[in-house]
Amino acid sequence: MRDHDLELIAALVEGRLEDDTEARALIASSAGAREEYEAQKLAYESLRALGTAHLTEQERTALHRDLWTELRTETVAKGTKTPWYYRWAAVAAGLFVVIGLVAVLSGQQAGDTFDEIAAELSGDGEGGAATTTTAAGGADKDSAGDDAEAESAPAETMGEMSEGTTMADAATDENAVLYEAEAERVRQGEFTARLQDYDEEEDGEVDACLEEAGLSDYRPVATVTGPDPTADGEESLVVAAPDRTVLTEAPLAFVDLDTCQLIYLDPAPG
Repeated sequence: MRDHDLELIAALVEGRLEDDTEARALIASSAGAREEYEAQKLAYESLRALGTAHLTEQERTALHRDLWTELRTETVAKGTKTPWYYRWAAVAAGLFVVIGLVAVLSGQQAGDTFDEIAAELSGDGEGGAATTTTAAGGADKDSAGDDAEAESAPAETMGEMSEGTTMADAATDENAVLYEAEAERVRQGEFTARLQDYDEEEDGEVDACLEEAGLSDYRPVATVTGPDPTADGEESLVVAAPDRTVLTEAPLAFVDLDTCQLIYLDPAPG
């Protein structure tokens, strides 16, 4: 039943209709409407029979007091609304402070840079001292990197490599990328037509070649065809890892079996 029908029946029961033709027609045409009319009529007459309820003076006073207390509590809880520009004023002040600090720091860095350039151009003692300090800082960083790599390789082997062995000039940037990819395949055990697992019975001169390359503490783990197109035939390389190391965490050395030269050293995964 629609809300309009319910309102029409309620108005008929309460006697608020000037023309009750529509309401009477609705009740006559629908059993549901007639039941609703009878229910509302019974409720209305029952309420009228109860009479009008009156509050005593004490109840009226208590009601007024409770309403006044509730209204005052809501007013205090809501409080006075703070203007929006007050809230943003603190944020804006913070931004000005940060921007000023950045400007100051940028100016200091620019001044330091110009001072260093001027000292180097003048060639005085201070410029030379600054250059020496910078070189010393770079040396400290290089020493730290060497110490990190030494954890994965034996100390004696790394010493031999630094004194008697250097990487071949043929290891270009493109080749280094290829060696890096092959090293990752070796650690994962993903062998291909170019990359083969090392067979100890295949070549007995590999250990001697590693020793000649300054890698006496390394063991061969794989063989790979080199990328050098100028080599006669296929360039054969051996991939070696330090003894007593886990292959997946070890640095890998690529040695040319024809010249017994170390041409690439892939560092341990960091």
